[in-house]
Amino acid sequence: MEVLTEERARRVPEVTGRNWNDDFREERGIPFFAGAMALEREQGNPRQDGTPRSPTRSRWYTLSHLPCLSSRNPRTGFLFTGAAVYEEKMSRFKKGSTQLPITKEEIDSGSHKLAALKEWLVNIVGNRTLGRRVKRNEVRAVVSMGWRCTWKEMDDGGRKPKARFFAKGFLDGRLVNTYVGTPSVAGINTVCLFIVSTGMEMGAVDITAAFLTSKDHNAEQVGATLPFVLPQVPEKNPFKDIPDDKYEELKRMAAEYESGGTYLVEMGLYGLPCTAQLFDHKLEGVCKELGFKRVDTAIAVKAPPKGGRARAIVMNWIDDLLTGAPPKEHKVLQETFNKRLGFRSMCVIGEGSERKFSGVDISRVSTGEIHLSQVSYLENTDTAPLWEILKEKRPSKPWKGLDGKSAEPSTKKEVDNQYKKPIYTRVGTLQWGPG
Repeated sequence: MEVLTEERARRVPEVTGRNWNDDFREERGIPFFAGAMALEREQGNPRQDGTPRSPTRSRWYTLSHLPCLSSRNPRTGFLFTGAAVYEEKMSRFKKGSTQLPITKEEIDSGSHKLAALKEWLVNIVGNRTLGRRVKRNEVRAVVSMGWRCTWKEMDDGGRKPKARFFAKGFLDGRLVNTYVGTPSVAGINTVCLFIVSTGMEMGAVDITAAFLTSKDHNAEQVGATLPFVLPQVPEKNPFKDIPDDKYEELKRMAAEYESGGTYLVEMGLYGLPCTAQLFDHKLEGVCKELGFKRVDTAIAVKAPPKGGRARAIVMNWIDDLLTGAPPKEHKVLQETFNKRLGFRSMCVIGEGSERKFSGVDISRVSTGEIHLSQVSYLENTDTAPLWEILKEKRPSKPWKGLDGKSAEPSTKKEVDNQYKKPIYTRVGTLQWGPG
């Protein structure tokens, strides 16, 4: 992704009667919406009196409620845009996986046999997702178990079989905590800005079987009835990535379960309404043990006991984590969380690296420069049905892109202050305001 400049901003193509994502692709442009940021370096500004031309100086184009951000770091800045702005190149970021349904013929051919066996042995049995056998009167509700088999499309155009063993028909009306916060774009922007402005190293991780390893701490629990047909466990280990001794252990554990039996749900089983919250509770507990304090939705920081600027920061989007710490401490931070949570993948978003997090494309250009956008998210969003749902007519006039001047605070129009309080709160919590 290239740096936005005023000269490169151009008008969005006219919205026609079809899906305007088609116009995006034809024009090979990039939509850049409110809340997204682009870093801009400026070679001085002759329009401002007394402003020298300096290759190291950047100017802030900021909304009226963000002056505290601009005064802290004069070397770098972000352009907050309030309407669509375009760039020439399409996104290089992953657009997310596509799950395709399978046919009965494919199931009969055994295409998902190994995938279902691994889901049952490793994820369900291996994680002790189901506990002891129970009777109906011992639990608040009983749910049936079922299979969801799909093909997962890969980035290289290939596909692999996926099988999920989940609870179906959950209609229990008991009171359980189902809330799990989703980080806002403003929160991601602020966290990334804090990391880059303090010279921290940034990383991203994906947690393995996050739900199935999260203990169900609800006072009243659920029982799950197994299907009458379970995957057959062969005598010989069919998996190359599972050691033979581990396979033998899983095979012995699987023998404890009988098809058609009802067992206590011990972990965050797919399909239960509180599953995501169970993992969120687990993550918050791990953060507290490691000296972190959750300060906002999905954001936890580690600061000195007597106060001062945060020394490390962790942000989560379900089972994906964004981490930040000084370069000499970041690797230890990731390895410590890995021991407690178990990572499927772990990386450092260094110079020239790119990563997607919660629908936001993150590109680390240099230690002091980072680009954020929601390009790939918007490219993959079909907006055509929205007009029918809202029962509104499509706008006939094209949208206009913003240049730097039009992004400056308006003295005539009312300013949208919806982000004022959360951004002030985050900045104050990080001990990173004007000094």
